Amino acid sequence: MLEKVENTHVEFKSNSKSTFLKTVSAFANYFNGDIYFGIEDDGEVSGIEDINNEKLAIENAINDGIKPRPKFTLKVIELDKKEVINLKVFKGSKPPYMFKNKSYQRQDTSTIPVDEVAFQQLYLEGSNLSFDELETECTELNFSILENNLKNVIGIVKITDDLLRTMGLLKGEIYTNAGKLFSDSNNYKFGLDMVRFGASDNIFLERREVKGTSLLKQYNEAMDMFDKWYSPYEEVVGFYREQRIQIPREAFRETIANALVHRDYVLKSNIRIAMRENSIEIISPGGLPTGISKDAYIKGLYSQLRNETIAETFRRLQIVEKFGTGVKRIREAYQEFKESPEFDVIDGLAIQVVLPKINYNKNGTDYDLNILTYINQNVEANRAEIQEAVGGSDAKLKRSLQRLANENKITKVGSGRSTKYQSIK
Repeated sequence: MLEKVENTHVEFKSNSKSTFLKTVSAFANYFNGDIYFGIEDDGEVSGIEDINNEKLAIENAINDGIKPRPKFTLKVIELDKKEVINLKVFKGSKPPYMFKNKSYQRQDTSTIPVDEVAFQQLYLEGSNLSFDELETECTELNFSILENNLKNVIGIVKITDDLLRTMGLLKGEIYTNAGKLFSDSNNYKFGLDMVRFGASDNIFLERREVKGTSLLKQYNEAMDMFDKWYSPYEEVVGFYREQRIQIPREAFRETIANALVHRDYVLKSNIRIAMRENSIEIISPGGLPTGISKDAYIKGLYSQLRNETIAETFRRLQIVEKFGTGVKRIREAYQEFKESPEFDVIDGLAIQVVLPKINYNKNGTDYDLNILTYINQNVEANRAEIQEAVGGSDAKLKRSLQRLANENKITKVGSGRSTKYQSIK
C-alpha cells in the first residue's frame, strides 16, 4: 500500500506537464526512486484521465530531456478508484544524468542542482575512473621520499619512469593525481591537521599541519606525533613493573593508513586528527563509496577501493593490505581490552574513528598478574590449566605467556603438548 507522503525516494505530480525531469536526473544519479502522476503534493489522488497519452508524454519527455537516457519503467496502478501512473527510475551506471546541462540530487523532498564537487564525483563514477587515476598538468615531479621507502621495502636501486608507469603514477610523460600525491612536494592545499589537546579542547599542546607533500611523509608525521604523545609507559603492579600502552599503536597506524588510502580526494579538506588525554578522533573527508552500506563498513565488510592506485602503492610498501581489512585489524588491536574503537559515517560526508585510551583499572585485575599468581600457587602448570583458571581466548593467553617469558617472569619446562610453565623467583 502506497503511503501518500513524499520523501527522498518518492515524489508526487498532478500530471506530466509539471516539472519532473529534475527528479528523474536526481534518481538516476544517486538511487532508485518513484514519481507518481495523478497525486497532488498533499497526497490527494486526482487521477489521470488520458492514461495512454500521458504515458507517452512522460516517455518522450525523458528520452528528449535527460542525457544519457536513464533506465525506467511506467506502470498504471489504481488508487482510491482512480488511475495513476508510477514512473520508477533506476540508479544508472553512467552518471552524471543531466537535464538542461545540469545534474540534480534529492534533498529530503526537494530536488536541487549538485555542486561542483558532487558533479566531479558523479563524473568519476560514470567514467569508471578514480581521482587518483586522472592525469594532471605535471610533467616534472620529484620522488625521493617514495624512492627511499621502496629501497627499504623491496630493495630497488633507483626509481625509474618505467617503475612509476607500472605503479600507475605516470601515464606516458604525464603524472597522474596519484603520482602528484606521492611526490615530494605538490600544490595540493590539503593533507593532515593534527592537534594534541590538553585537559580541554581550549588547550593546544601541539599542532601540526602537513600538506603539499608526499602521502608517505603525512603518514610518517602522524606516526611520529603519536609516538611522542602516546608512548608505552611502566607501572608497578603487585611485585612487578609492567609495561603498558595508552592506545594500541597498531590501531592508530591502521586508521591513519586507511584514511590516506580511502579518503575522497575530490574534497579539498584535511584529514583531522584530534589527540586528547582519553582518546584520539580521526575524521576522514568523504563518505562511503557507492554500493557500501554503513552497516557493512562498521562490521568490517568494506572491500571497495576508492583510490586503487594509492591503495596499491601503500600495499607495495607493506603499510596496508589491499583487501579492506582495516576495520577488522583496528578492532583486533583492542581485543585484549574492554575498550572498543568506535566507527561512524557523519552525514554521509566523512568517516569518523575514535580510539579510546586503555583504562587498566576498568579492565580489572591485570591479566598477566592473574597468570603469575596462578603459576606461583601451583609451582607449574600447562596452558589448559592456566586458561581454565584465568579465562581468556587462546590468542590472548598465548600473547600473555610469551610476554611474561620475554620479561623473564616465567620459563617453559618441556616441549610440545607436555609444555608447562614455572615462575622465575
